[in-house]
Amino acid sequence: MDGYTIWEHLDRSVATNDWYSMFLGTKLFHLDVTTSDHKPLQIAPKGMNCCLQKPFCFEQMWLTDNGCTKTVEAVWCESSMETWDTKVIKKIDKCLIELTRWSKQHFGSVRKELEKKRKELREAERRALRTGDSRHMRGLEKEVNLLLDKEAKMWAQRSKVLWLKDGDRNSKFFHSRASQCCPQNYITKIHDNSGRLCTRPSQVIDIITNFYQELFTTGGPCSFEEVTDTIPWVVSPEMNARLSADFIINEVEVAMRQIAPLKAPGPDDNILVAFETLHYLRNHNTGKTGYMALKLDMSKAYDRMEWTYMEMVLEKMGFQERWIKLMMGGMRFKDLSNFNDALLAKQTWRLLHDTNSLFYRMFKAKFFPNLLVMEATTPANASYAWRSLMYGREVIKRGGAWRIGLGKSIHIWGDNWLPTRNRTKIFSPMGPGSDTAMVCELIDPVNRTWRAKVIDRMFLECGAAVIKSIPLCRTIQDDVLIWPFNPDGEYSVKFGYKFLQEEALRCHVDQFEPNTLQPLWNKIWGLKVPDKVKHLVWKACKNSFPTKVNLVRRKAITDGLCDRCKQAPEDVVHSLYGCPILDDLWKHTKWKNGALKHFTLFLDLFDFILAGGSDVELVAAITWNLWNRLNNLRLGKPTIPLNKVLEHSWEQPL
Repeated sequence: MDGYTIWEHLDRSVATNDWYSMFLGTKLFHLDVTTSDHKPLQIAPKGMNCCLQKPFCFEQMWLTDNGCTKTVEAVWCESSMETWDTKVIKKIDKCLIELTRWSKQHFGSVRKELEKKRKELREAERRALRTGDSRHMRGLEKEVNLLLDKEAKMWAQRSKVLWLKDGDRNSKFFHSRASQCCPQNYITKIHDNSGRLCTRPSQVIDIITNFYQELFTTGGPCSFEEVTDTIPWVVSPEMNARLSADFIINEVEVAMRQIAPLKAPGPDDNILVAFETLHYLRNHNTGKTGYMALKLDMSKAYDRMEWTYMEMVLEKMGFQERWIKLMMGGMRFKDLSNFNDALLAKQTWRLLHDTNSLFYRMFKAKFFPNLLVMEATTPANASYAWRSLMYGREVIKRGGAWRIGLGKSIHIWGDNWLPTRNRTKIFSPMGPGSDTAMVCELIDPVNRTWRAKVIDRMFLECGAAVIKSIPLCRTIQDDVLIWPFNPDGEYSVKFGYKFLQEEALRCHVDQFEPNTLQPLWNKIWGLKVPDKVKHLVWKACKNSFPTKVNLVRRKAITDGLCDRCKQAPEDVVHSLYGCPILDDLWKHTKWKNGALKHFTLFLDLFDFILAGGSDVELVAAITWNLWNRLNNLRLGKPTIPLNKVLEHSWEQPL
């Protein structure tokens, strides 16, 4: 206008206050351009992760290259010293890493390589017209065709179209289908369980991860008779004969070919948060305000299938035991009870370490607002979900171990913190008022060393030596509860199940290797006590006493609770040492104040007493008198008073 140039800010960006508060520091740039009066806008977001790492996905087109087979074979041919199950998992993980590396180095980007070869082909065609030599052009045509086949397989896999077969290059159609799936597969925002809309990628990941972790966790139900009693016997002997017959190669091959080539099955389970919410609604019967829940989405029925229920249904329908074992043992679950406990322990582990999840916040607010989950109690109106989690907590308590930092979170007596297998607790006699003593009291906070004189005074010689051998961190670190059976210290269902299986095996002393227990037997038979006392101690170590726990295991009775204290199951350790009514007796010995109550097997308890080297004969005599007295009481026969047992044990002969 009249020779003047007018500049106007026409190109702008718009954002809401909520969006800008989430991505503070985002900048807008006007870029220079010579082909338009408008300037393009460049938005540089801050705090927005736009480059999320994609999970590993096996590309079907890799199978067209021999390098894929060689890469996999190289990984599986490597020698390894781990157990077979650990070896399989590690080799699968390494296959993912090596295939990704091979694809980047030798396979590259199909689209970029195809574009490059097409340019070379056009140049080769012009050269062939000039020279008449078409050999190079024919070679490039083969390479382009090979890349086109790979591209077709790549887009076919992404399109998820299963009704088309290999042979035709439908790359354009597949690309269109995959492009439609792309925006559907990318989740930009999601509502959490409280209804709050979450848009940050980290929030979206946490919500989805927590949902499936909770979905794949069993609720541990145990009573199905109301349903299973109505199931008829429908499997005939002929059907069982066919189902239980040996498998042949052709059957396996046919079954494998019926599986969609790009599909893989996955597990299903339940959600603890939803269970807890419904429990609250069902028990909210007071006040003027009421609540209700509407289930607007229905999962498939088998999403809530419990393995124990499935096993009972198979039995009621008439399937043979071998077939049932194939169905259940095919997942390598030899003990469903232990596997359920291992799953529940995983959830307890999450409550210990995943403190940012909705699962943790909900259960903490309701059950342990001012405590740690390891200190929480079980109220009378607790839900089935919380009671089940407490079973899982017991697994963590028995198998977990503390890695010492400051020592302020670890009780000297009762917690697992010794780095010795099967003896992770302190078993030295506990002094008066020491039940709340913490490990930090044994550490010099200035020099970060053990207080050797205090330790030597408080503990037995063998226990003191173990404590003083534990290395202490020179810097300030918190105490951490770890799972010592996993090399990385993290709890997993696999290692939890293995721990429970080994623990159950230890309850059956007969399954120990004979040579392992022979030194203990030699020490027992060498005691300076009557033979009847030696024999009784030997039977106690073999877990051969008819305690109520053993009678329940043999299905002779149904209640294993101790008749005297009504507080705990009556096993060998409880009947001879752990029962509260025996505290007055044992307080007059070296093993007072429940110092040995943490042993689960009398074999380990007596072996520990033997290692101490003192009062062994007295303990053996007390053992004989206590068991003899208990049997007389059950038979209604006269027996010595409990306050006279120690006196009788000092006397000889018994």
